[in-house]
Amino acid sequence: MREGERKKNFEVFVDDNYHYMDEDERYSGGEFDYYEEAIEYCIGKVDNFLRECYKPGIKAEDLYDHYLHFGEDPFIRINNEADKEIVEIIKKYSSRDYAKKQSIDMCNTAGVTEVIEKLLEAVNFAAFKHRDQRRKGASAEPYINHPIAVAKLLTDVAVVYDIDILQAAILHDTIEDTETTRKELYKHFSKAVTDYVVEVTDDKLLPKAERKQLQIVNAPHKSKGAKFIKLADKICNVTDVMNDPPTHWSLERRKEYYDWAEQVVISLDCENSALVRLFEKRVEEAREKLGDNLLTLS
Repeated sequence: MREGERKKNFEVFVDDNYHYMDEDERYSGGEFDYYEEAIEYCIGKVDNFLRECYKPGIKAEDLYDHYLHFGEDPFIRINNEADKEIVEIIKKYSSRDYAKKQSIDMCNTAGVTEVIEKLLEAVNFAAFKHRDQRRKGASAEPYINHPIAVAKLLTDVAVVYDIDILQAAILHDTIEDTETTRKELYKHFSKAVTDYVVEVTDDKLLPKAERKQLQIVNAPHKSKGAKFIKLADKICNVTDVMNDPPTHWSLERRKEYYDWAEQVVISLDCENSALVRLFEKRVEEAREKLGDNLLTLS
């Protein structure tokens, strides 16, 4: 650009997801007069990558996870003063969010009606089984909120739309925490769903300390779907202990839970990077909050 020449209104910079936020790997995609042109450039970069990686039968979570590892993450900078409405549009645009939506649209070929029916079937079953139960937090919220949150995390963060995994996420505590049996679950749901639930179920006949140790030991041997459910479950539990801990839990017990949950997740070695990153973020936030509480008490 010549000296004194005014920059165009918008400039796109491209981050390499493999070296995320490494400015040495960042490059300029060009300057644009109009924000629509800048967004179109960003979308084009993402679309090109997803089209190159797409293969018939690939799952949305796998396509999106591949993008998170190896794709490019273009973003827009505003060089000159712009209308507030345009500034908000630029702020809201995210290439990662766009890639997530496109991965779902490209891969999710299951009939919407069938998916909704199966999800509601699982929610209805779990709601009945957990009807008299409350979470351990001080607010004692209905237990059914937890499995629904686990399933929602899988769709929102991990882009998992495999109906067997989502049903199992909603049902994941029915055998362990209610009178539900494996046989009963198999009567109402598929073998794949039942097997996932069994995989993430602890044997309540064993002492608690042994059950917790077995979660760490057995984690690497879980199926891919069971790892997704287990990791999402741990994210939700850490979040709940951080924001709404049981009234009788000391700060030390909360710390022990975070440390143990982290050991389980490390042992899981889950390949979904979006879930792993969120877990790491939640544990970091939980420990920071715990530290603030300890300072307050000292």
